[in-house]
Amino acid sequence: MTTTTKNIGNRLPILQGKNALVFGAGGTIGAAVAKEFAAEGAHLFLAGRTKSHLERVTIQIAESGGTAQIHVLDTLDDSAVNEYIEGVVSQTDGMRRAGLQNGML
Repeated sequence: MTTTTKNIGNRLPILQGKNALVFGAGGTIGAAVAKEFAAEGAHLFLAGRTKSHLERVTIQIAESGGTAQIHVLDTLDDSAVNEYIEGVVSQTDGMRRAGLQNGML
């Protein structure tokens, strides 16, 4: 199996092949975090309240060669957030990074 990596400036991507979850990914800060994680080689799980904003970020990530999945939820609803995290962890080999947004992890 061959793995390809993208050089980012003078460093190799530290998240290559890993999973990362970003809450509030449709907003300005969340989108920036998501794009940085994607540039580092991570597959993104993007969560937020507005589907069209999440789709816009997903398209931008895909245009840069990254991959992302979206999930619409209220990021201030603790039970919805916990359920989503459990679902992502159960379908992957776990999370390596999580993006902070709305003051929570």
